[in-house]
Amino acid sequence: RPDHQGEDKQDADNLSACGNRQCHNCEKQQRDQRERDALGLGVGLAAVLALAQAWAGITLAYYTDWPTSFWITALSAAVYFASLLR
Repeated sequence: RPDHQGEDKQDADNLSACGNRQCHNCEKQQRDQRERDALGLGVGLAAVLALAQAWAGITLAYYTDWPTSFWITALSAAVYFASLLR
């Protein structure tokens, strides 16, 4: 079949998700799907963190004498350095 051109003819026991012998096309599709899922999760998390930092910065600026931009920058730096510790 044309979508299974990368099949390993010598190893007939290894099955891929499509039910046929292990093929490079199916492995690549699965890897690409995992990368897309991880990318979407990362973009969503970045958006949520940015909104939380912005609102927290506005709130902290309201209760202190420090400007909003300082708090947003400080919170963003804190989240960034916390991500490096992981």
